[in-house]
Amino acid sequence: MLTHRVAQRVYEEVRGVRECYIWLCSQIGEPIDRPKVAAAQVILDRGARRSRVLRQVREVLDRELGDVRTLIQDLAAGKYSVV
Repeated sequence: MLTHRVAQRVYEEVRGVRECYIWLCSQIGEPIDRPKVAAAQVILDRGARRSRVLRQVREVLDRELGDVRTLIQDLAAGKYSVV
């Protein structure tokens, strides 16, 4: 759920992104907002500035990881289907 949410936010908020894929790898017993690995694969629109896009992708990822409690509360409240 979290990776889909981050990818959607990147796609919606970062100009110049055609496609976005996010991977997170956490260690069992460690907080989900501090993954061992966080990776983004971004396919850019023609003419998009790579450095600007990468900076903004990192900002979105950091923001969403910092707000993971909201996602957990929304899941508990049934705001997202997990079927």
